[in-house]
Amino acid sequence: MMAAPSEGVTAQHLQSHGDIIARESPGDSVSCLAWLMISKEAIFQLQTQQDTELGSHSAPIRYVSTLEDQNLIVSGSWDKTLRFWSPQQPQPVNTVQLPDRVFAMDIKFPLMVVGLADRQMLTFDLSQGGASLQTPNSTISSPLKMQTRTICCFPSKAGYAVGGIEGRCSVKNLQDPSKTFSFKCHQTTTSAGSVNGCLNSLRKYLAVFCLDFHPVDTSTLVTAGSDGAFIAWDTANKKCLRRCDASKTSISACRFNAAGNLLAYAVSYDWSRGCEGFQDNLPKQVVIHRYKKQ
Repeated sequence: MMAAPSEGVTAQHLQSHGDIIARESPGDSVSCLAWLMISKEAIFQLQTQQDTELGSHSAPIRYVSTLEDQNLIVSGSWDKTLRFWSPQQPQPVNTVQLPDRVFAMDIKFPLMVVGLADRQMLTFDLSQGGASLQTPNSTISSPLKMQTRTICCFPSKAGYAVGGIEGRCSVKNLQDPSKTFSFKCHQTTTSAGSVNGCLNSLRKYLAVFCLDFHPVDTSTLVTAGSDGAFIAWDTANKKCLRRCDASKTSISACRFNAAGNLLAYAVSYDWSRGCEGFQDNLPKQVVIHRYKKQ
């Protein structure tokens, strides 16, 4: 278990060849990768412990990641752009205009998937280089009925999973549409009393905040959300493998390590009730869970 940034955690990353964790928080930082300061980015060098401002968007940044083979950083923002940055220059090497704000992104090179505010899902092929990228390979509407919250590409790069605020997830296979399906994952039913002797039930929809595929058992998908639980699913056989009610508050981020034997998850305020719902005494921590194959 480790301390989280003071305002909570909205995303985290584990180094692909080790167990170094990078955490993102609203208006705070991304350790080891780049600082996210509302609409600005900076490189943080582990060796020198120094940060250098890289560039900025005109609205908050929703996602940032590295393209190591191309020596580039990509960021997606509410200013309706993707921007590709080189650490050697202050201006973006490429800017891609989008039809709406970026709400979620993920990259498993060469596949990049971008979810926008109007439920549009864009896929891009990065194999030709981020510096020359302009148009998506495909544009579709999300199979989910409500706002996109998180995306995770297949380890095989053959598709992606998307989670939304209605407590559902969809698995999209880009190569075999017959393997595309949606399912309920973070929803609960509670009693709402009775009327004329008949029991009424109330379904509560709990947002899915994070998804991650297991790096070894690649059909296993973990979902986590505002109910404080993470759930492992067998996407090949469309069944639930296990559920862990890990927290009384939201799990805002989760990620496997490269070996798949550790799952890091962040317990944090999810900002669904805005600044008014934030309290300093709410739990803020990153937990390392030892994950064993069932």
